Amino acid sequence: MQRFVGVAGLPDDAVERGPGRPPGARNLVPQAFREYLVARYGSAIEGLAQDATRPIVAIVAELAQAYIAACQVFGREVEPTSAQISEWVQFAKSLQLQARRYVAPYQHTQAPQPMTAPPAVTRIGVAMFTNGTPSPGQVQAAGATLAGLLGIEQNQQVGDAPALELDAEELDADG
Repeated sequence: MQRFVGVAGLPDDAVERGPGRPPGARNLVPQAFREYLVARYGSAIEGLAQDATRPIVAIVAELAQAYIAACQVFGREVEPTSAQISEWVQFAKSLQLQARRYVAPYQHTQAPQPMTAPPAVTRIGVAMFTNGTPSPGQVQAAGATLAGLLGIEQNQQVGDAPALELDAEELDADG
């Protein structure tokens, strides 16, 4: 079995196969086909780059020649109208713009994109003082901190974290 015209068959082409590629087998056909296309027709990127830089007048002249030749094939002697030429100019401009858009990624690297990692989730739990009586300063500081943390939208969700008890005497000892 010959897969492509001008491309030598693979050694195992005569072997009957099941569906899919065998484990560990490399996909050689697309590489061979790419090489065949480039050898026969040249690089598609180079062709697009050439179209993008051709003078519009040359493209329109080529379209006009093709139009006149097609008319002659059908036995009509017709010259292009100014409306047709105007349309071909617009077509040539859009052709060049499309070619530039396709070639641009091969000429210019893309600007770095910001990472789209999910936001970090911080779980806040409510703590109670269990041993001794907290000082008024501790109560005020804890209240202000807790109020500030609970005011953040992310922290207004109920979590399943284990409870944490704060010991007022240990906090006083730690300073």
